[in-house]
Amino acid sequence: EELAAWRLVQLDRDSVRIAHELFRSAQYRRLGPARLAVLHRAVAEHLLKSGDAGLDGELAIHFAKAGDGAAAVRYGRIAAKEAQENGAVAEAAHFLEIVVANEPDEALRADATADLARLLHMNRAIARANPLLELASTRLRRVGDTAAALRMEIRRVDGLAEAGATPIDELVDRLGRIKAEARERGDWEAVARALDVELHLL
Repeated sequence: EELAAWRLVQLDRDSVRIAHELFRSAQYRRLGPARLAVLHRAVAEHLLKSGDAGLDGELAIHFAKAGDGAAAVRYGRIAAKEAQENGAVAEAAHFLEIVVANEPDEALRADATADLARLLHMNRAIARANPLLELASTRLRRVGDTAAALRMEIRRVDGLAEAGATPIDELVDRLGRIKAEARERGDWEAVARALDVELHLL
C-alpha cells in the first residue's frame, strides 16, 4: 500500500507488479515466513498450471520454500538429473541440496547425500565434497548400507589427499582399515578401489 501510494507498484486486480528490483527485494525480505510460504505455493501452482516444460528446477525451489517437502524432492530429483545431463554441475548440486534438505525418509536422504557428495567429488569441488562424503558415510551406515558407506570413505581419503591437509601416512592407515572391513565383508570391489587410491598416494 505504501509503494502504491508512491506509485512504485502497478496494481491489477489480484496481482501486484513491482517493477524496480530494489523495491521488490526489500518488500520480499519484509514478508513473514507464513506469507512467504503461501506466495511460493501460489507461484508453484501457477507454474504447474502453465504446463510449460523445463520448469522442474523452479518448481523444486518454490515447493521447498512453500514447505511442501514431498513436491520439492520430486521436482528436485528431476531437475538435478536434467542439470547433470546438461553438464551444469553447480545447478545439479543445488537441486540435490534441496532433495537432501526435504527428504523425510532416512535411507533416501542418505542416498541423496551420497549422490551430492559423489557429484562434487567427481567434479573436483573438494572443499565442499569432503565434509559431505563424511556425512554420507555416516548416514549410509546408520541405515545399514555399509557397502555404499565404504565407497564414500574411499572417496573421502582421495579428497583429503587432494586437499593436502592430512599426512599421507594417516591416509594410508585409513585405507588399511577400510580394506580390512571390506575384506571381512567379502566386498572385493571396495578392496580394489581402496588399493587403487593407496597406490596413487604411495
